[in-house]
Amino acid sequence: MATLGSTLFSPPPAQANTWTLIYQTTNTQRDTNQYAIYSAGYERNGAAQTAATNQSFSQVRWRMEMTISGTLYFVDAYFDKWSGATLADLQFPDYANVLNLQKNVTNLVVASNYSTVKTGNYAQGRVEIWPYNYTQASSGQAPTGSSSTFDYDDSAAPGANGHGTFQLHNLTDTQTVLAWNRSRFNDTPELGFGPCMSGATPCGNPDWTLQTGLTQTAFKFQVFIGTSAPAASSVSVAAPATGSIRTSVTLTATLGVAGSNGKVTFFQNGKRIPGCVSLVSSGLAATCNWRPSIRGSIRIHAQLVPSSTSFLSSTSATVQTNVIARTGRR
Repeated sequence: MATLGSTLFSPPPAQANTWTLIYQTTNTQRDTNQYAIYSAGYERNGAAQTAATNQSFSQVRWRMEMTISGTLYFVDAYFDKWSGATLADLQFPDYANVLNLQKNVTNLVVASNYSTVKTGNYAQGRVEIWPYNYTQASSGQAPTGSSSTFDYDDSAAPGANGHGTFQLHNLTDTQTVLAWNRSRFNDTPELGFGPCMSGATPCGNPDWTLQTGLTQTAFKFQVFIGTSAPAASSVSVAAPATGSIRTSVTLTATLGVAGSNGKVTFFQNGKRIPGCVSLVSSGLAATCNWRPSIRGSIRIHAQLVPSSTSFLSSTSATVQTNVIARTGRR
């Protein structure tokens, strides 16, 4: 499993703390079975995907590189993962996974050294991913595109031996960011950065479909997932100033950060209190019924282990309870 830091961007747009490379290919065309050809270790169900199986992620990053006339050009873009996205959804579209995905995505950030690509931060983008042929017909998603040209709003036409597309669009400017079209076996790819241009003239199809793509001598496409460092959680504990030996006392733990509910364990003088271990909090609170078994000044604290990996565990400050002998008759 490889990670890439933000220093490889120009200008640096990275937001995730860690980028993990999951899939990679240097082949523009599928094999004879119409399956994508991946780089070793970064295949479908390969070592990188397997290592990240239980890893939560919040962002997706695409990096497409091409060497054109001896110069390496790239588009490096990331965006929030769409709802329900899994690692399998991030594979290259082919006839092994038959992905058919057309999603609006949020918080798109684009970096590139290719002159026609608009770089910067954008509220919304769109991905179009499928191995099939497709038509100019609008998908019905907003914003809608042209029904007479291939652009950021087309419709898949499932069938065998399809043309294929893997595109990212900036919806603020309704502009293509990158396109990898016509990936079927033994065909000529349509590869592009930014909107399709023929010299200084815009192409008939701005997403490079059925157009002459950029001529390249080397190609690489990488898919990363982005994870952010967990946020701090907090917990405090409350106990009565005085309690009686072997008489039930209520201890209360209060969580200070929304969304950090989890398991709370209470301690007396540094040891776990029986019956007060791994209590599931609700509404940012957990309670423990403690029956002190020794007299004197007792130190009480609590530890929180949040259920969500988005939060770190935390330990409360210590409070004191003075345990005295019981008064009155039994």
